Amino acid sequence: MPQRYLHFINQEGLHCHLVRQHDVQHLHSFAGGEEGVQGFEDWLQETRDGLHTLLADVADEGFHLENIPHVVGPDRRALITRKLTQHFFGSPYSAALSLGRDKNGRRDERLLFTAITRPALVEPWLAALRRAEAAVTALYSVPLLTEKLVRRVFPDSPRGLILLLSDSGIRQIYFEQGKLRFSRLAQAPEGPFSRWGLDCLREAQKTYQYLNAQRWLPRGTALPVRIVLSARDAEPLLAELAGTTQPVDNLQFQAASLEALAHKLRIPLRHRHSDSREVIMQLAMRETTSVQLAPPQERRFYRIWQARFAILVAGVVVLAASSVLSLKWALDTRTERAEAESQRSQTMLQDARYKQLLTSLPQMPTSLDALRSTVDGIEQLSVRVVDPRMALQHLSKTLDAFPDITLDGLEWQEADWRDDARNTPSSSAPMTRQTLIASASLDAASASDPRATISRIQAFANALRQQSRGDVVLVQQPFDTESDKTLRSEAQNAGKRPAFRLQLTLPGAKP
Repeated sequence: MPQRYLHFINQEGLHCHLVRQHDVQHLHSFAGGEEGVQGFEDWLQETRDGLHTLLADVADEGFHLENIPHVVGPDRRALITRKLTQHFFGSPYSAALSLGRDKNGRRDERLLFTAITRPALVEPWLAALRRAEAAVTALYSVPLLTEKLVRRVFPDSPRGLILLLSDSGIRQIYFEQGKLRFSRLAQAPEGPFSRWGLDCLREAQKTYQYLNAQRWLPRGTALPVRIVLSARDAEPLLAELAGTTQPVDNLQFQAASLEALAHKLRIPLRHRHSDSREVIMQLAMRETTSVQLAPPQERRFYRIWQARFAILVAGVVVLAASSVLSLKWALDTRTERAEAESQRSQTMLQDARYKQLLTSLPQMPTSLDALRSTVDGIEQLSVRVVDPRMALQHLSKTLDAFPDITLDGLEWQEADWRDDARNTPSSSAPMTRQTLIASASLDAASASDPRATISRIQAFANALRQQSRGDVVLVQQPFDTESDKTLRSEAQNAGKRPAFRLQLTLPGAKP
Protein backbone atom coordinates (compact mmCIF):
# COMPACT_ATOMS: atom_id res chain seq x y z
CA MET A 1 0.00 0.00 0.00
CA PRO A 2 1.25 3.54 -0.72
CA GLN A 3 2.08 5.97 2.02
CA ARG A 4 -0.70 8.27 3.17
CA TYR A 5 -0.06 11.95 3.88
CA LEU A 6 -2.32 14.46 5.61
CA HIS A 7 -1.67 18.15 4.89
CA PHE A 8 -3.14 20.62 7.38
CA ILE A 9 -3.74 24.10 5.89
CA ASN A 10 -4.33 27.17 8.04
CA GLN A 11 -3.52 30.87 7.90
CA GLU A 12 0.16 30.20 8.64
CA GLY A 13 0.74 27.75 5.77
CA LEU A 14 0.76 24.00 5.23
CA HIS A 15 1.83 21.30 7.71
CA CYS A 16 2.67 17.85 6.33
CA HIS A 17 1.92 14.70 8.37
CA LEU A 18 2.58 11.04 7.74
CA VAL A 19 -0.31 8.69 8.51
CA ARG A 20 0.68 5.35 10.00
CA GLN A 21 -2.13 3.11 11.21
CA HIS A 22 -3.77 5.17 13.99
CA ASP A 23 -0.95 7.68 14.35
CA VAL A 24 -0.32 11.02 12.66
CA GLN A 25 3.34 12.04 12.60
CA HIS A 26 4.38 15.60 11.78
CA LEU A 27 7.00 15.77 9.01
CA HIS A 28 7.42 19.34 7.79
CA SER A 29 5.81 22.77 7.76
CA PHE A 30 5.79 25.23 4.86
CA ALA A 31 4.93 28.90 5.29
CA GLY A 32 2.54 30.60 2.91
CA GLY A 33 4.01 32.41 -0.09
CA GLU A 34 6.00 31.47 -3.16
CA GLU A 35 9.00 30.25 -1.19
CA GLY A 36 6.89 27.89 0.93
CA VAL A 37 5.01 26.57 -2.11
CA GLN A 38 8.29 25.92 -3.93
CA GLY A 39 9.65 24.08 -0.90
CA PHE A 40 6.48 21.97 -0.77
CA GLU A 41 6.81 21.19 -4.48
CA ASP A 42 10.42 20.07 -3.99
CA TRP A 43 9.34 17.91 -1.05
CA LEU A 44 6.68 16.28 -3.25
CA GLN A 45 9.31 14.90 -5.63
CA GLU A 46 10.10 12.24 -3.03
CA THR A 47 6.52 11.61 -1.87
CA ARG A 48 4.49 11.96 -5.09
CA ASP A 49 3.70 8.23 -5.14
CA GLY A 50 1.69 8.48 -1.92
CA LEU A 51 -1.94 9.43 -1.29
CA HIS A 52 -2.43 13.05 -0.22
CA THR A 53 -5.39 14.35 1.81
CA LEU A 54 -5.83 18.07 2.53
CA LEU A 55 -7.55 19.49 5.61
CA ALA A 56 -8.29 23.24 5.62
CA ASP A 57 -8.93 25.11 8.86
CA VAL A 58 -9.43 28.68 7.64
CA ALA A 59 -11.73 31.54 8.50
CA ASP A 60 -12.79 32.31 4.92
CA GLU A 61 -15.77 29.96 4.71
CA GLY A 62 -19.32 30.46 3.59
CA PHE A 63 -22.58 28.69 4.53
CA HIS A 64 -25.98 29.11 2.92
CA LEU A 65 -29.13 27.16 3.76
CA GLU A 66 -31.74 26.69 1.02
CA ASN A 67 -34.58 24.39 0.07
CA ILE A 68 -34.67 22.90 -3.43
CA PRO A 69 -37.27 20.70 -5.17
CA HIS A 70 -36.73 17.02 -4.56
CA VAL A 71 -35.11 15.70 -7.72
CA VAL A 72 -32.66 12.88 -8.32
CA GLY A 73 -29.99 11.87 -10.80
CA PRO A 74 -28.51 14.32 -13.32
CA ASP A 75 -31.20 16.91 -12.63
CA ARG A 76 -30.22 17.09 -8.97
CA ARG A 77 -26.50 17.40 -9.81
CA ALA A 78 -27.19 20.15 -12.34
CA LEU A 79 -29.39 22.04 -9.85
CA ILE A 80 -26.79 21.81 -7.08
CA THR A 81 -24.01 22.95 -9.44
CA ARG A 82 -26.07 25.99 -10.49
CA LYS A 83 -26.83 26.88 -6.85
CA LEU A 84 -23.18 26.59 -5.84
CA THR A 85 -22.18 28.87 -8.71
CA GLN A 86 -24.79 31.42 -7.63
CA HIS A 87 -23.79 31.47 -3.96
CA PHE A 88 -20.01 31.05 -4.27
CA PHE A 89 -19.08 32.43 -7.66
CA GLY A 90 -15.35 32.17 -8.34
CA SER A 91 -14.66 29.44 -5.79
CA PRO A 92 -14.33 25.87 -7.13
CA TYR A 93 -13.94 24.48 -3.61
CA SER A 94 -17.59 24.06 -2.68
CA ALA A 95 -20.03 21.30 -1.79
CA ALA A 96 -23.64 20.71 -0.69
CA LEU A 97 -24.72 18.80 2.43
CA SER A 98 -28.17 17.26 2.54
CA LEU A 99 -30.06 18.01 5.76
CA GLY A 100 -33.07 15.87 4.89
CA ARG A 101 -36.49 16.76 3.55
CA ASP A 102 -39.23 18.95 4.92
CA LYS A 103 -42.11 17.11 6.53
CA ASN A 104 -44.77 19.51 5.24
CA GLY A 105 -45.74 21.06 1.92
CA ARG A 106 -43.85 19.85 -1.15
CA ARG A 107 -41.35 18.01 1.04
CA ASP A 108 -38.46 19.93 -0.49
CA GLU A 109 -34.90 18.88 0.20
CA ARG A 110 -32.96 21.05 2.64
CA LEU A 111 -29.37 21.66 1.53
CA LEU A 112 -26.50 23.45 3.24
CA PHE A 113 -24.17 24.96 0.65
CA THR A 114 -20.63 25.53 1.89
CA ALA A 115 -17.37 26.64 0.32
CA ILE A 116 -13.94 28.10 0.95
CA THR A 117 -14.60 31.65 -0.15
CA ARG A 118 -10.93 32.57 -0.53
CA PRO A 119 -9.49 30.02 -2.99
CA ALA A 120 -6.03 31.60 -2.81
CA LEU A 121 -5.51 29.90 0.56
CA VAL A 122 -5.53 26.40 -0.94
CA GLU A 123 -4.99 26.92 -4.67
CA PRO A 124 -1.14 27.18 -4.54
CA TRP A 125 -0.84 23.94 -2.60
CA LEU A 126 -3.21 22.10 -4.94
CA ALA A 127 -1.35 23.49 -7.95
CA ALA A 128 1.90 22.07 -6.57
CA LEU A 129 0.26 18.69 -6.10
CA ARG A 130 -1.16 18.90 -9.62
CA ARG A 131 2.24 19.67 -11.15
CA ALA A 132 3.76 16.74 -9.26
CA GLU A 133 0.92 14.49 -10.54
CA ALA A 134 0.23 13.45 -6.95
CA ALA A 135 -2.95 11.60 -6.03
CA VAL A 136 -5.23 13.96 -4.07
CA THR A 137 -7.86 11.92 -2.27
CA ALA A 138 -9.96 14.77 -0.84
CA LEU A 139 -10.04 18.34 0.41
CA TYR A 140 -11.88 18.64 3.73
CA SER A 141 -12.74 21.61 5.88
CA VAL A 142 -13.00 21.23 9.64
CA PRO A 143 -16.81 21.80 9.78
CA LEU A 144 -17.39 18.91 7.38
CA LEU A 145 -15.78 16.49 9.89
CA THR A 146 -17.65 17.52 13.02
CA GLU A 147 -20.80 15.41 12.70
CA LYS A 148 -19.27 12.64 14.80
CA LEU A 149 -18.32 15.22 17.43
CA VAL A 150 -21.89 16.50 17.59
CA ARG A 151 -23.30 13.04 18.29
CA ARG A 152 -20.91 12.56 21.19
CA VAL A 153 -20.77 16.06 22.69
CA PHE A 154 -24.55 16.73 22.34
CA PRO A 155 -26.17 13.28 22.19
CA ASP A 156 -29.73 14.51 22.96
CA SER A 157 -29.89 18.28 22.42
CA PRO A 158 -31.83 19.54 19.38
CA ARG A 159 -29.40 22.44 18.88
CA GLY A 160 -26.17 23.71 20.36
CA LEU A 161 -22.83 25.39 19.84
CA ILE A 162 -19.49 23.56 20.09
CA LEU A 163 -16.21 25.41 20.59
CA LEU A 164 -12.95 23.73 19.53
CA LEU A 165 -9.67 25.36 20.56
CA SER A 166 -6.47 25.10 18.55
CA ASP A 167 -3.51 27.17 17.38
CA SER A 168 -5.65 28.19 14.38
CA GLY A 169 -8.15 29.90 16.68
CA ILE A 170 -11.56 29.28 18.21
CA ARG A 171 -13.67 27.07 15.93
CA GLN A 172 -17.42 27.48 16.57
CA ILE A 173 -19.84 24.88 15.20
CA TYR A 174 -23.60 25.45 15.34
CA PHE A 175 -25.86 22.46 14.67
CA GLU A 176 -29.53 21.54 14.65
CA GLN A 177 -30.91 18.01 14.94
CA GLY A 178 -27.39 16.62 14.77
CA LYS A 179 -26.65 18.35 11.42
CA LEU A 180 -24.18 21.14 10.70
CA ARG A 181 -25.80 24.54 10.09
CA PHE A 182 -23.04 27.07 10.53
CA SER A 183 -19.39 27.39 11.52
CA ARG A 184 -16.85 30.17 11.93
CA LEU A 185 -13.23 30.42 12.97
CA ALA A 186 -12.13 33.29 15.23
CA GLN A 187 -8.53 34.42 15.60
CA ALA A 188 -6.50 32.72 18.33
CA PRO A 189 -6.06 34.88 21.46
CA GLU A 190 -2.74 35.39 23.21
CA GLY A 191 -1.71 33.17 26.08
CA PRO A 192 -2.47 29.55 27.07
CA PHE A 193 -5.82 27.85 26.48
CA SER A 194 -6.79 28.21 30.12
CA ARG A 195 -6.85 32.03 29.66
CA TRP A 196 -9.23 32.01 26.68
CA GLY A 197 -12.46 32.12 28.71
CA LEU A 198 -13.50 35.71 27.97
CA ASP A 199 -12.53 35.37 24.32
CA CYS A 200 -14.74 32.28 24.05
CA LEU A 201 -17.59 34.28 25.58
CA ARG A 202 -17.20 37.20 23.15
CA GLU A 203 -16.98 34.95 20.08
CA ALA A 204 -19.97 32.88 21.20
CA GLN A 205 -22.00 36.08 21.64
CA LYS A 206 -21.11 37.17 18.09
CA THR A 207 -22.25 33.84 16.74
CA TYR A 208 -25.47 34.01 18.76
CA GLN A 209 -26.26 37.46 17.41
CA TYR A 210 -25.56 36.29 13.83
CA LEU A 211 -27.92 33.32 14.23
CA ASN A 212 -30.63 35.64 15.53
CA ALA A 213 -30.09 38.02 12.64
CA GLN A 214 -30.39 35.19 10.11
CA ARG A 215 -33.50 33.96 11.95
CA TRP A 216 -31.96 30.53 12.29
CA LEU A 217 -32.39 30.87 16.05
CA PRO A 218 -35.47 32.60 17.58
CA ARG A 219 -34.66 35.54 19.83
CA GLY A 220 -34.61 34.75 23.51
CA THR A 221 -33.92 31.05 22.90
CA ALA A 222 -31.38 29.52 25.27
CA LEU A 223 -28.36 28.11 23.46
CA PRO A 224 -26.22 25.48 25.20
CA VAL A 225 -22.49 25.90 24.56
CA ARG A 226 -19.90 23.14 25.02
CA ILE A 227 -16.24 24.09 25.13
CA VAL A 228 -14.03 21.05 24.38
CA LEU A 229 -11.23 21.27 26.99
CA SER A 230 -8.65 19.07 28.57
CA ALA A 231 -8.93 18.28 32.26
CA ARG A 232 -5.99 20.59 32.98
CA ASP A 233 -7.57 23.67 31.33
CA ALA A 234 -11.26 23.12 32.10
CA GLU A 235 -11.34 24.37 35.70
CA PRO A 236 -9.47 27.71 35.27
CA LEU A 237 -11.33 28.57 32.04
CA LEU A 238 -14.77 27.90 33.55
CA ALA A 239 -13.76 29.84 36.67
CA GLU A 240 -12.88 32.82 34.47
CA LEU A 241 -16.28 32.61 32.82
CA ALA A 242 -18.06 32.34 36.14
CA GLY A 243 -16.23 35.38 37.56
CA THR A 244 -16.89 37.71 34.63
CA THR A 245 -19.29 40.59 34.94
CA GLN A 246 -20.08 40.68 31.24
CA PRO A 247 -23.60 39.57 30.22
CA VAL A 248 -23.75 36.04 28.80
CA ASP A 249 -27.13 36.58 27.08
CA ASN A 250 -28.84 33.19 26.77
CA LEU A 251 -25.65 31.17 26.45
CA GLN A 252 -25.23 28.21 28.80
CA PHE A 253 -21.55 27.28 28.99
CA GLN A 254 -20.29 23.86 29.97
CA ALA A 255 -17.02 22.03 29.47
CA ALA A 256 -16.75 18.85 27.40
CA SER A 257 -13.78 16.64 28.24
CA LEU A 258 -11.34 16.34 25.35
CA GLU A 259 -9.96 13.11 26.82
CA ALA A 260 -13.43 11.57 27.10
CA LEU A 261 -14.23 12.63 23.54
CA ALA A 262 -10.99 11.10 22.24
CA HIS A 263 -11.76 7.90 24.16
CA LYS A 264 -15.22 7.65 22.61
CA LEU A 265 -13.75 8.19 19.16
CA ARG A 266 -10.86 5.80 19.95
CA ILE A 267 -8.27 8.45 19.23
CA PRO A 268 -4.96 8.27 21.16
CA LEU A 269 -3.85 11.64 22.53
CA ARG A 270 -0.16 12.42 22.99
CA HIS A 271 -0.64 15.74 24.81
CA ARG A 272 -2.52 17.05 27.85
CA HIS A 273 -3.60 20.48 26.60
CA SER A 274 -6.83 21.56 24.90
CA ASP A 275 -5.57 21.69 21.29
CA SER A 276 -8.22 19.81 19.24
CA ARG A 277 -6.19 19.69 16.01
CA GLU A 278 -5.04 16.13 16.62
CA VAL A 279 -8.64 14.94 17.02
CA ILE A 280 -9.70 16.72 13.82
CA MET A 281 -6.79 15.24 11.86
CA GLN A 282 -7.66 11.75 13.11
CA LEU A 283 -11.23 12.27 11.91
CA ALA A 284 -9.97 13.40 8.50
CA MET A 285 -7.72 10.35 8.30
CA ARG A 286 -10.65 8.00 9.01
CA GLU A 287 -13.22 9.76 6.82
CA THR A 288 -14.13 8.04 3.55
CA THR A 289 -17.74 9.02 2.83
CA SER A 290 -17.97 12.64 3.97
CA VAL A 291 -18.59 15.48 1.55
CA GLN A 292 -15.34 17.00 0.34
CA LEU A 293 -14.54 20.25 -1.50
CA ALA A 294 -11.98 19.29 -4.17
CA PRO A 295 -13.33 19.51 -7.74
CA PRO A 296 -13.08 16.38 -9.94
CA GLN A 297 -10.08 17.64 -11.96
CA GLU A 298 -8.01 17.91 -8.77
CA ARG A 299 -8.68 14.23 -7.99
CA ARG A 300 -7.91 12.90 -11.48
CA PHE A 301 -4.66 11.21 -10.51
CA TYR A 302 -6.37 9.67 -7.50
CA ARG A 303 -9.00 8.14 -9.80
CA ILE A 304 -6.19 6.76 -11.97
CA TRP A 305 -4.60 5.27 -8.86
CA GLN A 306 -7.94 3.74 -7.86
CA ALA A 307 -8.29 2.16 -11.31
CA ARG A 308 -4.75 0.73 -11.13
CA PHE A 309 -5.35 -0.53 -7.63
CA ALA A 310 -8.63 -2.17 -8.70
CA ILE A 311 -6.83 -3.89 -11.59
CA LEU A 312 -4.08 -5.03 -9.21
CA VAL A 313 -6.60 -6.37 -6.72
CA ALA A 314 -8.49 -8.13 -9.51
CA GLY A 315 -5.22 -9.67 -10.70
CA VAL A 316 -4.38 -10.86 -7.20
CA VAL A 317 -7.87 -12.32 -6.81
CA VAL A 318 -7.60 -14.09 -10.18
CA LEU A 319 -4.14 -15.39 -9.26
CA ALA A 320 -5.40 -16.63 -5.91
CA ALA A 321 -8.40 -18.27 -7.54
CA SER A 322 -6.14 -19.88 -10.15
CA SER A 323 -3.83 -21.16 -7.43
CA VAL A 324 -6.73 -22.62 -5.48
CA LEU A 325 -8.13 -24.18 -8.65
CA SER A 326 -4.73 -25.61 -9.60
CA LEU A 327 -4.35 -27.04 -6.11
CA LYS A 328 -7.80 -28.61 -6.39
CA TRP A 329 -6.95 -30.13 -9.76
CA ALA A 330 -3.67 -31.45 -8.37
CA LEU A 331 -5.48 -33.07 -5.45
CA ASP A 332 -8.10 -34.51 -7.82
CA THR A 333 -5.36 -35.90 -10.06
CA ARG A 334 -3.63 -37.42 -7.10
CA THR A 335 -6.88 -39.00 -5.93
CA GLU A 336 -7.63 -40.38 -9.40
CA ARG A 337 -4.15 -41.83 -9.68
CA ALA A 338 -4.57 -43.51 -6.31
CA GLU A 339 -7.92 -44.94 -7.43
CA ALA A 340 -6.43 -46.15 -10.72
CA GLU A 341 -3.57 -47.81 -8.87
CA SER A 342 -6.04 -49.45 -6.51
CA GLN A 343 -8.15 -50.73 -9.43
CA ARG A 344 -5.02 -51.98 -11.18
CA SER A 345 -4.02 -53.90 -8.04
CA GLN A 346 -7.53 -55.37 -7.73
CA THR A 347 -7.45 -56.42 -11.40
CA MET A 348 -4.11 -58.15 -10.98
CA LEU A 349 -5.38 -59.89 -7.85
CA GLN A 350 -8.54 -61.08 -9.65
CA ASP A 351 -6.47 -62.32 -12.62
CA ALA A 352 -4.27 -64.27 -10.26
CA ARG A 353 -7.31 -65.81 -8.55
CA TYR A 354 -8.84 -66.65 -11.95
CA LYS A 355 -5.68 -68.40 -13.11
CA GLN A 356 -5.53 -70.24 -9.81
CA LEU A 357 -9.11 -71.42 -10.28
CA LEU A 358 -8.34 -72.55 -13.84
CA THR A 359 -5.38 -74.58 -12.67
CA SER A 360 -7.55 -76.27 -10.06
CA LEU A 361 -10.13 -77.44 -12.67
CA PRO A 362 -9.75 -80.85 -14.41
CA GLN A 363 -8.29 -80.94 -17.89
CA MET A 364 -10.83 -80.61 -20.72
CA PRO A 365 -10.73 -83.00 -23.77
CA THR A 366 -10.53 -80.03 -26.12
CA SER A 367 -9.14 -76.55 -26.14
CA LEU A 368 -11.10 -73.46 -25.09
CA ASP A 369 -10.86 -72.00 -28.60
CA ALA A 370 -12.39 -75.10 -30.17
CA LEU A 371 -15.14 -75.14 -27.54
CA ARG A 372 -15.85 -71.48 -28.13
CA SER A 373 -16.15 -71.97 -31.91
CA THR A 374 -18.52 -74.91 -31.34
CA VAL A 375 -20.74 -72.83 -29.08
CA ASP A 376 -20.77 -70.02 -31.63
CA GLY A 377 -21.80 -72.50 -34.35
CA ILE A 378 -24.65 -73.80 -32.20
CA GLU A 379 -25.83 -70.25 -31.60
CA GLN A 380 -25.76 -69.53 -35.32
CA LEU A 381 -27.73 -72.71 -36.05
CA SER A 382 -30.31 -71.80 -33.44
CA VAL A 383 -30.76 -68.46 -35.13
CA ARG A 384 -31.18 -70.06 -38.57
CA VAL A 385 -33.87 -72.57 -37.52
CA VAL A 386 -37.21 -71.85 -39.25
CA ASP A 387 -40.51 -72.86 -37.71
CA PRO A 388 -42.18 -75.70 -39.85
CA ARG A 389 -45.65 -75.12 -38.43
CA MET A 390 -46.81 -73.08 -41.41
CA ALA A 391 -46.04 -75.90 -43.92
CA LEU A 392 -47.73 -78.47 -41.69
CA GLN A 393 -50.84 -76.28 -41.42
CA HIS A 394 -51.08 -76.07 -45.23
CA LEU A 395 -50.75 -79.87 -45.50
CA SER A 396 -53.35 -80.45 -42.76
CA LYS A 397 -55.94 -78.18 -44.39
CA THR A 398 -55.41 -79.91 -47.73
CA LEU A 399 -55.80 -83.39 -46.18
CA ASP A 400 -59.08 -82.30 -44.61
CA ALA A 401 -60.44 -81.79 -48.15
CA PHE A 402 -59.30 -85.31 -49.22
CA PRO A 403 -60.48 -87.80 -46.59
CA ASP A 404 -59.57 -90.77 -48.84
CA ILE A 405 -55.86 -89.90 -48.64
CA THR A 406 -53.94 -91.06 -45.61
CA LEU A 407 -50.64 -89.45 -44.49
CA ASP A 408 -48.05 -92.14 -43.88
CA GLY A 409 -44.89 -90.16 -43.18
CA LEU A 410 -43.15 -86.76 -43.28
CA GLU A 411 -39.64 -85.54 -43.90
CA TRP A 412 -38.46 -82.00 -43.17
CA GLN A 413 -35.45 -80.31 -44.81
CA GLU A 414 -33.83 -76.86 -44.78
CA ALA A 415 -31.24 -75.40 -47.12
CA ASP A 416 -29.78 -72.00 -48.11
CA TRP A 417 -30.51 -70.75 -51.59
CA ARG A 418 -30.22 -67.66 -53.79
CA ASP A 419 -32.42 -66.59 -56.63
CA ASP A 420 -29.90 -64.68 -58.82
CA ALA A 421 -32.34 -64.43 -61.68
CA ARG A 422 -34.72 -62.28 -59.69
CA ASN A 423 -34.26 -59.20 -57.49
CA THR A 424 -31.99 -60.68 -54.81
CA PRO A 425 -28.49 -59.21 -55.19
CA SER A 426 -25.48 -61.48 -54.93
CA SER A 427 -24.25 -59.67 -51.80
CA SER A 428 -27.52 -60.11 -49.87
CA ALA A 429 -27.94 -62.47 -46.92
CA PRO A 430 -28.78 -66.16 -47.69
CA MET A 431 -32.44 -67.29 -47.69
CA THR A 432 -33.67 -70.47 -45.95
CA ARG A 433 -35.63 -72.91 -48.17
CA GLN A 434 -38.25 -75.09 -46.43
CA THR A 435 -38.88 -78.53 -48.00
CA LEU A 436 -41.56 -80.94 -46.77
CA ILE A 437 -41.71 -84.49 -48.25
CA ALA A 438 -45.03 -86.21 -47.49
CA SER A 439 -45.60 -89.96 -47.96
CA ALA A 440 -49.34 -90.70 -48.43
CA SER A 441 -51.65 -93.41 -49.84
CA LEU A 442 -55.22 -93.79 -51.04
CA ASP A 443 -57.66 -96.51 -49.98
CA ALA A 444 -57.22 -100.02 -51.46
CA ALA A 445 -60.38 -99.73 -53.62
CA SER A 446 -58.80 -97.04 -55.74
CA ALA A 447 -56.07 -99.42 -56.87
CA SER A 448 -58.50 -101.02 -59.37
CA ASP A 449 -58.74 -97.76 -61.36
CA PRO A 450 -55.23 -96.37 -61.95
CA ARG A 451 -56.40 -93.41 -64.03
CA ALA A 452 -58.80 -92.24 -61.37
CA THR A 453 -56.07 -92.69 -58.76
CA ILE A 454 -53.61 -90.55 -60.71
CA SER A 455 -56.26 -87.86 -61.22
CA ARG A 456 -56.99 -87.93 -57.50
CA ILE A 457 -53.29 -87.52 -56.67
CA GLN A 458 -52.96 -84.66 -59.17
CA ALA A 459 -55.98 -82.95 -57.64
CA PHE A 460 -54.42 -83.32 -54.19
CA ALA A 461 -51.13 -81.84 -55.45
CA ASN A 462 -52.93 -78.89 -57.07
CA ALA A 463 -54.93 -78.23 -53.90
CA LEU A 464 -51.75 -78.29 -51.78
CA ARG A 465 -50.01 -75.95 -54.25
CA GLN A 466 -52.91 -73.51 -54.12
CA GLN A 467 -53.16 -73.70 -50.33
CA SER A 468 -49.44 -73.16 -49.62
CA ARG A 469 -48.54 -71.07 -52.72
CA GLY A 470 -45.40 -73.15 -52.85
CA ASP A 471 -43.78 -75.55 -55.27
CA VAL A 472 -45.34 -79.07 -55.20
CA VAL A 473 -43.59 -81.91 -57.04
CA LEU A 474 -44.83 -85.52 -57.27
CA VAL A 475 -41.73 -87.46 -56.32
CA GLN A 476 -43.18 -91.00 -56.50
CA GLN A 477 -46.38 -92.29 -58.16
CA PRO A 478 -48.22 -95.48 -57.28
CA PHE A 479 -48.23 -96.67 -60.94
CA ASP A 480 -45.71 -97.12 -63.71
CA THR A 481 -46.66 -94.46 -66.29
CA GLU A 482 -44.29 -95.34 -69.09
CA SER A 483 -45.92 -94.94 -72.52
CA ASP A 484 -45.08 -98.38 -73.82
CA LYS A 485 -46.45 -100.13 -70.74
CA THR A 486 -49.86 -100.68 -69.30
CA LEU A 487 -50.73 -98.71 -66.11
CA ARG A 488 -50.11 -101.05 -63.23
CA SER A 489 -48.55 -101.09 -59.82
CA GLU A 490 -47.42 -103.37 -57.09
CA ALA A 491 -50.46 -102.35 -54.99
CA GLN A 492 -52.76 -103.52 -57.75
CA ASN A 493 -50.99 -106.84 -58.00
CA ALA A 494 -50.91 -107.38 -54.25
CA GLY A 495 -54.25 -105.72 -53.35
CA LYS A 496 -52.57 -102.97 -51.26
CA ARG A 497 -53.21 -99.21 -50.89
CA PRO A 498 -51.62 -97.15 -53.70
CA ALA A 499 -48.83 -95.04 -52.14
CA PHE A 500 -47.19 -91.84 -53.47
CA ARG A 501 -44.77 -89.10 -52.29
CA LEU A 502 -45.07 -85.32 -52.67
CA GLN A 503 -42.38 -82.65 -52.18
CA LEU A 504 -43.62 -79.25 -50.96
CA THR A 505 -41.13 -76.39 -51.20
CA LEU A 506 -42.16 -73.10 -49.56
CA PRO A 507 -40.76 -69.62 -50.48
CA GLY A 508 -37.49 -68.79 -48.73
CA ALA A 509 -37.18 -66.58 -45.62
CA LYS A 510 -34.23 -64.88 -44.02
CA PRO A 511 -33.11 -66.54 -40.80
